[in-house]
Amino acid sequence: MEERCDLCALPLASEHLHLFDRQRRTIVCACDACGTLFGLIDATTYARIHPSVQRLSHVTLDDAAWSSLGVPVGLAFLSRTASGDVLAAYPGPAGATTAGVDRAAWDAVVTRHHELADLEPDVEAWLVNRISAEPRQYRVSIDHCYRLAGLVRSRWTGIGGGPPVAEAIAEFFHTLDEYAA
Repeated sequence: MEERCDLCALPLASEHLHLFDRQRRTIVCACDACGTLFGLIDATTYARIHPSVQRLSHVTLDDAAWSSLGVPVGLAFLSRTASGDVLAAYPGPAGATTAGVDRAAWDAVVTRHHELADLEPDVEAWLVNRISAEPRQYRVSIDHCYRLAGLVRSRWTGIGGGPPVAEAIAEFFHTLDEYAA
């Protein structure tokens, strides 16, 4: 089935632009014209996603700091909204479950790790994987986070996810490391 622009319905190339719909908190596939136009003139509704991956090898986070963020799991992505709130999302069998993050806890983490201070609202995230043998952290465009959430959802089996989801997560992070700047 041919993929189409979510805004004008024109056919899309396999590599195409993405926008973040701020009201629905979803990713929109866009042709070049719509992606450029809506990314410029309707910034309150749409934000253009510029694909990026940066591994944050020097960012360290102890259990207490992680707990203070209110994140109950070891795999999550945190992003700022245009209104200034900070959200954490946890990939799982139903997709990404989202919860607010305590602002003081977020500010404390950002004070120690300045590279998180200027995450572009809605379209960049701090992706944290504390479930692997070697914890990994990244600054990524939000499309990578939603792709991870889709992988987890589509591969989940049983109560704990099972081997298929563990393999998908490992492969996802292996690929992410290949793209990392």
